[in-house]
Amino acid sequence: MAAATRTAPNSARRRELAWVVALVVLAVVVRVIYVLQMRASPLFDAPVMDAKYHVDWATAFARGESFQPGPFFRAPLYPWFLGVCFELFGPSLLVPRLLQTLFGGATVLLVYLIGARVFGARVGKLAAFGASVSWLLVFYDGELLLEALATPLNLLGLWLFLRAKDSRRAFDSVACGVAFGLAAITRPTILLVAVALAIAWLVVERARKHDTLRALAWAALGLAAPILPITLYNGRVGHDWVLISSQSGVNLWIGNNPASDGATAIVPGTRADWWGGYYDSIALAETAEGRKLKPSEVSSYYTRRALGFWRDQPVQALAHTAHKLRLLWLDWEIGNNEEPRFLARTYAPISAALLYSFAVVAALAVIGLASARGRGAWPLGLFVVFYGASVVVFFVCSRYRVPLVPVLFVLGARGAEWLFESLRARRFVATATALAAVGVSLAMSYWNPPGLATGDANGQLLIGGAEFAAGRAPEAIARYRRALESDPRNWIARRQLAAALRKTGDQDGAEREYRTVLAEHPDDTTALDELADLALARSQITVAVDLAERLVAAAPFDARGDYTLGRARYAERNLPEARLLFASALQKDPSSFAAAYALAMLELELGDRPASIKALELAVASPRAGESPTFELAAWKRLILQQREAGDLDAARRTLGRARARFPDDPDWTVLEAGLR
Repeated sequence: MAAATRTAPNSARRRELAWVVALVVLAVVVRVIYVLQMRASPLFDAPVMDAKYHVDWATAFARGESFQPGPFFRAPLYPWFLGVCFELFGPSLLVPRLLQTLFGGATVLLVYLIGARVFGARVGKLAAFGASVSWLLVFYDGELLLEALATPLNLLGLWLFLRAKDSRRAFDSVACGVAFGLAAITRPTILLVAVALAIAWLVVERARKHDTLRALAWAALGLAAPILPITLYNGRVGHDWVLISSQSGVNLWIGNNPASDGATAIVPGTRADWWGGYYDSIALAETAEGRKLKPSEVSSYYTRRALGFWRDQPVQALAHTAHKLRLLWLDWEIGNNEEPRFLARTYAPISAALLYSFAVVAALAVIGLASARGRGAWPLGLFVVFYGASVVVFFVCSRYRVPLVPVLFVLGARGAEWLFESLRARRFVATATALAAVGVSLAMSYWNPPGLATGDANGQLLIGGAEFAAGRAPEAIARYRRALESDPRNWIARRQLAAALRKTGDQDGAEREYRTVLAEHPDDTTALDELADLALARSQITVAVDLAERLVAAAPFDARGDYTLGRARYAERNLPEARLLFASALQKDPSSFAAAYALAMLELELGDRPASIKALELAVASPRAGESPTFELAAWKRLILQQREAGDLDAARRTLGRARARFPDDPDWTVLEAGLR
């Protein structure tokens, strides 16, 4: 009898383990199929915006090269993970995505562990099943975005917190801190959750205050372990004492300014592309402050502006925050640099068979949290509240919200269990009340605010951008037109359409689209710059001057205005003013290859060889020279010739060596070398 009694629990544990293993395997298999299907997307091997930023950083990391001077602008752990993948497996973008399917499996395992620990095995299995077949979690596990790593790390920290809270063992507390520290150097906003959990633990466990303080001290030690080396690197190597990254102030201003819609990730008055927005935001801050700023000072500048918005317009700021709370609870997945529904539906047929609706999961989670009294579920509720707050305080989009989803699955599974038990126990009043709450939550989720783009426009825009970058302008034009059919107000799609039309030779069509953009957005600096360039190409000098002057007035910090106006003055043969404008552009943006090269050619024409050589040296040293390989190669050759003409043969030989390393296959090097003997 005793042997039989022992066998039963062992058998139950084996069945439970089998269920968990099956759910994890299901999660990984679904994600592998999804990743393989997504190879059909033009974005798979040509990522854009944040994903491209991560890939470029990882590529530099794998080569042992620096990527961005100064302290980290973004938390580094995910790009480092990509860099290790590139170092071990080469530059393939398939391998890291396949490895991330294992992160998805870890997410499902942790969802089970959290659910089972707080509510029991049945809730754990139900929640884990939901997480394993959620198309949204599957989507982000296949993207080259940090959420693939941040989500399981957040859950690991939460699960270890639950363990540490119960055991109070030093090991569990340290492990919890390390997990949250790793999550913080992936996305720092998790620190708000970690602090909230620590404070709440002290409040809840007042009777054991000393034990709790001891456990929290161990946790703080673990938390510091991953973060402190990043801080020391920022201070000693980056020469700016930033805790993890310097991005927070910019993001705070994006989401807390009078023009913010709560979702669009563009600093007012800056370009909409990644690096353009980055450089413009720095230039704008430095122009306002009248001096060069450290990254931490740029962040502080935008933080002050965001706080000033709250101070000067508190009613509008409160209304805007309420709007962002509403966006947080919407069923629609708001794309940022990706468009989850469109991309998953278009390129991964398996997505049609996957289950997930934020509205349904969130509504059930409300019931789950309300029914969780006495079960020790307060850490889950705090996670939802404070992680949600960390999104709302900045701006709302799908990928910022997605780390909430696994915890909502746990609470939603508990809500479903409670509804089933309540119906079975014939507690009809309680059930009706709960269903009414579900109805209210669903109504809030499905009631989209006016102006929210819920069509395919952004998805078509993304694919159009990938097609255009790959040199397939006609395909890009078709995509941009579909985007405008879905949302005629999508001015970025219209501007991209103009660029693609120009590429195919339709200059009149390009000008017409640019003019349409400027009619609605007269200060769009990119449209002004590109239309001015088109006007110069068509010898419409007066038009180009007018557009360039408008660009300078709209963004006096933007080097493109001075550069484009300088080109127009050069076309007018006003060489002295053109020289001043090119020099001004270079002063505003020392990394501008175009301004340096133009100034070099102008100085040569004016007969100032030393000034021309100096400008050419700046041009070839520009980190953005590689964006125009043809002109960069020409700059190297001109510099060698200029140094030879100046009689500085040693400098010319050194330059030739650097140029040959940069362009090893160019046949002109042999001829130039002969001329230096």
